[in-house]
Amino acid sequence: MNEQELKQYLLGLLSETNQAQLDLEILTDNENYERLLVAEEELIEAYLAAELTAQEKVQFERVFLAHPERQEQLNITRALKARQQSTSTSGSGKVAVAPSWWEQVRQFFLPTKGAIGIGQLVSAGTVLLVLTIGIRLYLIRPEPQAIVATSPYPTIPAPSATRVGTQTRSFELSPGNTMAIGNKVDEVQLTSEVGFVNLVLWLNKDQFKTYRVTLLPYGGVEREIQGEFARKTSAKGASFIEVVIPATELAAQSYILKVAGINEQGERIRADHFSFKVNRN
Repeated sequence: MNEQELKQYLLGLLSETNQAQLDLEILTDNENYERLLVAEEELIEAYLAAELTAQEKVQFERVFLAHPERQEQLNITRALKARQQSTSTSGSGKVAVAPSWWEQVRQFFLPTKGAIGIGQLVSAGTVLLVLTIGIRLYLIRPEPQAIVATSPYPTIPAPSATRVGTQTRSFELSPGNTMAIGNKVDEVQLTSEVGFVNLVLWLNKDQFKTYRVTLLPYGGVEREIQGEFARKTSAKGASFIEVVIPATELAAQSYILKVAGINEQGERIRADHFSFKVNRN
């Protein structure tokens, strides 16, 4: 993927197939994910500098800023730029070149001669606070929001309470597997008699009480599985959630289940992903 593709990906300008393909590549490759974070920052800089086209500006505000974390990231960057501009003009009227944000952080930690004034201490505290927020944003990748009327993600309906006359097959999936060559991928064997698939997803961590799950077919369209799923605990103390999917929604191909935890503020935090392949007899 190149910079232009990442830009179109973030603005929702790719086709559904290409959008899903890049989503898969970013999810399963840490290097691609790091490139995405850089592309997000560059896109915010371009927006603030009024360098986006009219269409890109509309997509930025409608799609990119749909995630609360990105709105916060935009506000932080805008505040930093405003602070730099307010201190860039010297007393003689000459415009000084403002140092970069990271250079400002570095300068606060370098030894200086003389005592440190109150103003410098306050500024240092401000920069440390912004640095902490920035690191948090770096570590937490935005997840799709809950499905509403304007969401680009269609839903997979929850199964009815009664499933008389149909078979339900259960499978256990381990987190973190990828579809790369040489890596193990869990397989789900289905027959025409199976009406529903019960997936037991073992969790790496148990910091959330409930979770939301999206299903991404390889090269297809990502969809949200309706409902929230409560964390359960096995007899040996391991945490898991159970997700039931109609068998008709699972063709013979590879999939990724993306799991996001719901925190106390109702925000979705990236938790685990599960790769599996469906085989049909």
